[in-house]
Amino acid sequence: MESTCITIRHGENKQFHANTDCRLIVFLNFLKDKLDLPRKELIDLCDESGNLMLIFLCKNQMENTKHLVPGRCTFIVCRIAKEENESLYNIIVPVIDNPGPDLLDLLQMNLGKAQQDQQQCQPHVQKEKQVKGRPKKSEHASLEPQPKPTKGKSKADKR
Repeated sequence: MESTCITIRHGENKQFHANTDCRLIVFLNFLKDKLDLPRKELIDLCDESGNLMLIFLCKNQMENTKHLVPGRCTFIVCRIAKEENESLYNIIVPVIDNPGPDLLDLLQMNLGKAQQDQQQCQPHVQKEKQVKGRPKKSEHASLEPQPKPTKGKSKADKR
């Protein structure tokens, strides 16, 4: 049986354990409550090497977190934001004291790369334009009058 327990590092050398065997929305709200972050805050997890888990990009908040985050690992919670007039998230702040410049650089690089990868993977759906009005002449059945079928025998049959 796989382990669903992870360690969360935060503050100044503080940590706690969290169970990932729950819906993502429950897991994220637990982390926010535990770290006194606003519920509307956008957060993600990164490992100690700066690799983001990208759970903030998950569209299905009802997905089980254990499928998104490996168990028996240590993670740091990161706040994610974007500057005004920006389309991509470009601000990432780990919720630990003194993260170090190497971790900050890795996080910033990984955040940008992850979003670019995600944008390239999304299919571009284009809606076809629907033309209102009458169909083109070629789309109609023949407009010339068709001979009416006759009841009974034809002239050829009467002979």
